[in-house]
Amino acid sequence: MIQRIKETLYNNPDLIMDVLERYGFYKPHLSSGSIRCGFSETGGINNISIKLRNNESLFVKDFVRGYSGDIFAYIQEARDVTFKDVITVCKEVTGITESYSSAPKKELFGGFYSKIKHKVKDEDEIKTYDNSVMDKYNIGLCMKFFKDGIGYDTQRFFDVRYDDVSQRIVFPIKSPTGDIIGIKGRRNYETENENDPKYLYLTPCNMSKTLYGYSEHYKGLSTTKTVLIFESEKSVMFAHQYGYENSVALGSNNLSEEQAKLIMQLNPDKIYFLLDKSLPKENTLKGASRFDMYKKFHDMEIYWWNWEYDDELPDKSAPVDCGKELFEQCLELQTELI
Repeated sequence: MIQRIKETLYNNPDLIMDVLERYGFYKPHLSSGSIRCGFSETGGINNISIKLRNNESLFVKDFVRGYSGDIFAYIQEARDVTFKDVITVCKEVTGITESYSSAPKKELFGGFYSKIKHKVKDEDEIKTYDNSVMDKYNIGLCMKFFKDGIGYDTQRFFDVRYDDVSQRIVFPIKSPTGDIIGIKGRRNYETENENDPKYLYLTPCNMSKTLYGYSEHYKGLSTTKTVLIFESEKSVMFAHQYGYENSVALGSNNLSEEQAKLIMQLNPDKIYFLLDKSLPKENTLKGASRFDMYKKFHDMEIYWWNWEYDDELPDKSAPVDCGKELFEQCLELQTELI
């Protein structure tokens, strides 16, 4: 849906101006192949520019504030709103709904995105739930996560809660646009029962169609141009706790075609595969190969965590599991270019 919204806006400049007006930008207007506007009434009316040619990603330039990047992330930053808020307004302006199926007139990278999704159903078909679906779970500090190093603010940011019935720490899984599509629970007790998994879905979803942390971290992912890819949702929470707001999780150790497409829509310059220790390099190479065609159109570096250099973390650990200092050591000294 994110790609569809951008394509619709790109093909209809008047809709871009409508979005800008709704967020209080001053006098959006057409000028020499661009949309220009002011940040507010107190500034000039040409300080912000959005080119209308060769700019399918809808990059914004704010000359006063030195910003250059994605329009959604820019509105988030400029108006202190969430990514989901921006997407909701854009859906209203464009008329795009969950059943929207019209083919865009222009395609990113000459139709490249359409080629990689020929067998993938659109994210619009994912069942979503109202935020109230989380109301039956208790809000509070989950001590297990807290003792592991995930603080209260981070738990609240990711809406971590507790389920008295299943005795599990729960958190929502969201679609790329920020709607809840599932609920995952982490066992809060020890057991030797192999049929009682550590993690399970209290509300099932297809994780291969989304990335954990994508909507929550959209602004950071877009502005840093760097994507940190982990296996587990908890790793994203750790990274956020350490100040890294540009990470996502696969929910497994395999990058799906749909997940790769979501990452490519961010137009990243660098991607780091930070999968769990002891996982064969072949898993990472398989995931990295999904970006081969994209790299023909965009200069991008792909790195992987070579855990063979590490002698501190136990097997099956993520590089974020043992604190910020060790994580940054893994990131800076133990990653290699693929």
